[in-house]
Amino acid sequence: MKKKYAYLILILITSTYISAQNSTVQKPQLKADSIKHWTFSGKNNITFGSVSMTNWAPGGEEALSGVSSIDYELNYSKSPHKWENRLILRYGRAKQGVRQSVKTDDQIDISTIYGYKAKGHWYYSMGAGFRTQFEDGFKINEKGDTLFSSSYMAPGYLMISPGIVYIPNNNFKIAISPAASRFTYVYNSFLSSVGAYGVEPGENIRYEFGTYVNIDWEHYFNQHFSMEHILRLYSNYLKNPENIDVAWVGKFSVKVLRFIGIHYTAQILYDDDINVITSTGTGPRVQFKGSLGVGIRYDF
Repeated sequence: MKKKYAYLILILITSTYISAQNSTVQKPQLKADSIKHWTFSGKNNITFGSVSMTNWAPGGEEALSGVSSIDYELNYSKSPHKWENRLILRYGRAKQGVRQSVKTDDQIDISTIYGYKAKGHWYYSMGAGFRTQFEDGFKINEKGDTLFSSSYMAPGYLMISPGIVYIPNNNFKIAISPAASRFTYVYNSFLSSVGAYGVEPGENIRYEFGTYVNIDWEHYFNQHFSMEHILRLYSNYLKNPENIDVAWVGKFSVKVLRFIGIHYTAQILYDDDINVITSTGTGPRVQFKGSLGVGIRYDF
């Protein structure tokens, strides 16, 4: 991705974070477990959407959709040590008319980062992250054909990132690694044979070495409205380092009742090694996905 787009997203998030510092609303404190210095918290969501019809003259089709997700954190803090661990799982399906249901969301995201205090809010750090999905994914091309596009560990991503991390409070964290190793796994014979997700045709693993930046910021405007930004940037020293891979997730939640809320999630992805087929040709493209739903949310 051209640097200016990555820089624009980074500037927008940073400037919004700075302007929000005057707010007195903070992220709820994590609950301590029976072991001193450990904290554990979680968010559980189930969102729904539906369209129903009876004798509807203008026509149309009934539809039903649902997405479930969990977001758990297990953290340790005792100066000079910090250790933060996070698990995010998402899965969703939708059914329209008499057609078979299709997958709309599928995510496994596990991350951990250890920090040893250097000075102030800065820590020497070692981080690792793993991402993949639960099951096969399909996409429909412009001719209406259903094409197999992904599966468990196809792709799978492993990031190992030594560096430094800045943690001023529970709401904000930025980790910087100038020597990050990224492994892309494609353990599916068909996808491997066509060189999907940047691997060489017939290979299962692609290795990259470069700079990795991870920004995680959560802000509570008040007791009813909150949002979170997760931004990951990666530049591969070994090939076209000027092309920055971008993964951004924005989560926006409005609490209507104690356990009922409106949730919107937006994702922007760009990977210079992933070719997307469109009517204008094949090549790297900015990818976008958004989902809006009303559902049940329970935090602890």
